[in-house]
Amino acid sequence: NTYNAALKGLQRFDMLAKTTAGFSFATAITAVLVLIAGGRLLEVIVVTALMTLANLATVLFLVSRYIPRYRVALRVRWEPFRVLSRFGAYTFITRIAAAMNTYILQVVIAVILGAGAVAYFAVPLRLTTAMEAGLLSLVTVIFPLVSKLKAQENMETLQRIYSNASRYVVALSTPPYLFIIIFSRQILRIWLGPVFAESGWLVLSFLATGSL
Repeated sequence: NTYNAALKGLQRFDMLAKTTAGFSFATAITAVLVLIAGGRLLEVIVVTALMTLANLATVLFLVSRYIPRYRVALRVRWEPFRVLSRFGAYTFITRIAAAMNTYILQVVIAVILGAGAVAYFAVPLRLTTAMEAGLLSLVTVIFPLVSKLKAQENMETLQRIYSNASRYVVALSTPPYLFIIIFSRQILRIWLGPVFAESGWLVLSFLATGSL
C-alpha cells in the first residue's frame, strides 16, 4: 500500500490500475488452477502470498523507475515520521469507523434477531458498499492534486476542483441509486429469488437511500 500510494502521489494511476488489475486477475486464476490440480487451502495461501510479493516487487520497481534517486532504507527520520504518523492516525480512525459501520450493525442484528437475519442486511449492504467503492475510486484520483494544491495554499483552484468533483459525483451517483431504490424488490428477486426479495427489498431500499 505504501508503494501504491507513491504511484498515486506521482499521479501514475494508469500504472497502478494495470498492476492492481493484473495481479488480482492472476492471483484468482492461479488459485483456481491450484484447486483444480488438487491443492488445498494451504497451497492457495502460499500461492497468494507469492503473488503479493511479486506485486510488491513490481510496484517497487516502478517507483524506483519514476524516482531514480529513491533507495530502500531502514533509517527513520523524525520529521517525516511525525507528519506521516499524524496522517496515519487520521486514516486509521477512518478505517476503524468504516469497519464498525459495516460489522457492528451485523453483530447487533445477530444478537437480537438471530444469525439468519444477518443475511437480509449483509447482502443488500454488499451491493450498496460496492456502489460506494466504485464512486470512491472515481474521486480518489484527484487526491494527489488536492494535496499538492493545499501545500501550495492555492485554495481558489482547490475549491473549484472540489466543487466540480462534487457535481460530477452527484450526477453520476443519483441515477443508479434511484434505480436501486425504486426497483430494489425486482433486483433481489432476480438475484436471490422471491423469498429473499420479500424480506430484504425494504432494507436494500433504505441502505441505497442512505448511501445516496
